[in-house]
Amino acid sequence: MTQPTTDNPNSSAVADFYDEFAKKQVRTGLNLRHYLLFDHIKNSGLKRNHDILEIGCGIGTFTKLLLGYVKKGGSVLGVDISKTNVSIATKELGSANASFVVSDMTDFKVEKKFDYIVMLDVLEHIPVEQHQSLFKIFRACLKDDGTIFINIPHHDYLDYVRKNEPELLQIIDQSLSTDLILNSIYSND
Repeated sequence: MTQPTTDNPNSSAVADFYDEFAKKQVRTGLNLRHYLLFDHIKNSGLKRNHDILEIGCGIGTFTKLLLGYVKKGGSVLGVDISKTNVSIATKELGSANASFVVSDMTDFKVEKKFDYIVMLDVLEHIPVEQHQSLFKIFRACLKDDGTIFINIPHHDYLDYVRKNEPELLQIIDQSLSTDLILNSIYSND
């Protein structure tokens, strides 16, 4: 597997990393943390007829929970930078209400508006310099009364891993502060 770097690798290097990382995702599968995050999303107002855009869907591990909930009336569009991840997710979960596309989000365009944008443990893997343009895309894709649900690891945790267990880091693994994220959110309305 490609080793993590501290500089910003190009999109192709990131895609290659996550193509290889798919093997780990297959072994890991669903865990308690996924169920806890899913409960938070449901409790934030998710309805069975909502349309969801999941950024960084990976092999569809969390997508499976979303699809089980919105299977009658809602839909999930999963987006991932890895062709391997999208291929696995499509094979396992592709259906009338689930579709998957390969994108690094810099070129993402869709006519549909979504009730929810879900981004779990993904934002820290996208270079900070791209956050403003990412949130512009979110603004264009989100319904006026929509919700963006983001989960990131605590910056102290990532700092600890960087110092003590760097082999656990992914190709881009930045410590993000709430202020930095809120700046991107507020400046894109």
